Amino acid sequence: LELNSFRPAEAQRIIEQMIVANPESTDAYVMQYQFLKNTGKNEEARVAIDKAFELKPNDASVLNAKGAEAIADFQLAIADAKGDDADQLRKDAQKHLAEAAKYFAKGLEEHPDRIDFFERAAWIESLREKPDDALAIINKGIAAFPMNEKLNRLGMPAALGLLNLKIEILLGQKDFEGVKKEIEE
Repeated sequence: LELNSFRPAEAQRIIEQMIVANPESTDAYVMQYQFLKNTGKNEEARVAIDKAFELKPNDASVLNAKGAEAIADFQLAIADAKGDDADQLRKDAQKHLAEAAKYFAKGLEEHPDRIDFFERAAWIESLREKPDDALAIINKGIAAFPMNEKLNRLGMPAALGLLNLKIEILLGQKDFEGVKKEIEE
């Protein structure tokens, strides 16, 4: 909401009116979530996105936000992993990546026309140290968004981000022939 930056009290009032007028509006709760996140009210934001998820669990914006929240939980858990049990805490933090993977995989299933879900799902699998799963997702994304056919709004290949991630994974696996093949194609 543009008012968010300039008149937050007015933006909050408008969003609240939207929710009162239509309490079953997923879009209103997503907007409230975004507003609350932008104003640093993270716990209230989670309540809003949980309500949106309750209303429409397959909505692309909701799935993206739920995945982002799981990643934020992972980052906080990793940052808090200190002391004698730090290794165990880092291991326990992986559950948040698994949760994010669940939301992004659902987004990919429900919205195969959205390259952002391919990117996020593949990225999460690479973070989970599952490069083969990440590469499988990337290859499906590149097939769905051919480099020379599907362009983004800037005129660049839509799958360029996927290709970059693929090359990073191949480099991590020391598969230099695979990297060379991707560059040649």
